[in-house]
Amino acid sequence: MSPELFIKTPNLTYPVFVQRGIRRRLGNLIGELGTFEGMVVITDRTVAGHHFASIEGVLPPPAHFIVIPEGEASKSLGEYERVMGELLQKKLGRDFLLVAFGGGVVGDLAGYIAATYKRGVPYLQLPTTLLAQVDSSVGGKVGINHPLGKNLIGALYHPKAVVIDPEFLLTLPRREVISGFAEVVKCAFLKKDGFFAGLKRQLPKFLDGDWSGIEDIILHALLVKAELVEQDEEDRSVRHYLNLGHTFGHALEQATGFSTLRHGEAVILGMASAFQAALFSGRIVKEECEEALALLEILGNEISVPKVDLSSVLKGMEVDKKRKKDALVFVLPISIGAVEIVEHLDEKVIRDSLNFALNWAMGLKTKPVRSGKVEK
Repeated sequence: MSPELFIKTPNLTYPVFVQRGIRRRLGNLIGELGTFEGMVVITDRTVAGHHFASIEGVLPPPAHFIVIPEGEASKSLGEYERVMGELLQKKLGRDFLLVAFGGGVVGDLAGYIAATYKRGVPYLQLPTTLLAQVDSSVGGKVGINHPLGKNLIGALYHPKAVVIDPEFLLTLPRREVISGFAEVVKCAFLKKDGFFAGLKRQLPKFLDGDWSGIEDIILHALLVKAELVEQDEEDRSVRHYLNLGHTFGHALEQATGFSTLRHGEAVILGMASAFQAALFSGRIVKEECEEALALLEILGNEISVPKVDLSSVLKGMEVDKKRKKDALVFVLPISIGAVEIVEHLDEKVIRDSLNFALNWAMGLKTKPVRSGKVEK
């Protein structure tokens, strides 16, 4: 089988397949990747309920399944220890293949287990959600959360391959679709071209369940990410651009207990905050900020915004993994299609931007009304 693209790093290259129905040929594809002494599939209850039968019969034996609870709470030290214990009890060596079969939570947890089980075993990403297909399954970032913050425990560990079957998306609830498109929109903000205008036209039909053309959407988002990963595998410079909206978003997730907001919903609010912060601090013009918010509004108008204590959000930012010594690190747009890494953003700008985004998402029709620096 021919992959649609390769992810290239200084030390390895691995394929990414994007094909409808490819899960039915999974056994043949795995055979092309190498010889493995067995297989373990980690998935969650929802994915198992929808898709277990579609892959069980095509996997080469022996295959064991480990099922975790769905949701961000499974990216925990407790669940990591439990699953690791199951693997150790099976007395597996280092030559089995671990398959991460699910969304971003499953991929992150399973990838971290693969990275740390007996110092590393090969694994394959088989993402089933749009968010995982366009973002988290590619690039090698794996890990779990800590009560003090999101993704604070982890590793950089790449899969043998990423296998993306858009047919898995047919069972996604609308809320998960919206969450996944947050990362697609982020890629549109990072590289403005015909994709940006086309996405604004296409988003409503995707949200209504018409998936025609989704392969091109997935591939475009992956190409944007692949270009940055290849330039900066270890996330020291330009790969930070992929964190547009995430410093705000991760802190919002933590402040709401990792349960109220989906990751993508938090990123939507985070990107609205980032554009507003860029406007408040004189980095972007009002017209481009409004253009960005118009695209985000297609997704953001369906978010149920919880009550948030801004002090808790700011506290969460203090342990953000991108933090440098005493400086918070933000990715802010300077135009649609270009961003910059910013340290020491004024706290008033942060608070005002978060307030704006939360009010905007609650439907108060708040619009950016000024540019230039906020008074201290």
